[in-house]
Amino acid sequence: MLYKEEFIGKTNSMDLNFKIMNFFYKKRSKKRAIRLIKSIETYIKSNKE
Repeated sequence: MLYKEEFIGKTNSMDLNFKIMNFFYKKRSKKRAIRLIKSIETYIKSNKE
């Protein structure tokens, strides 16, 4: 699945601000998704036995 968001601001500084915030949001969301998947995997393995 791929999700892409684009923002066109009134000024270049608004565009730059969006790009910077989007970069940090993507990084956090990837880490959160990886942690969630690992937690689910651990839960399944522990309850399998």
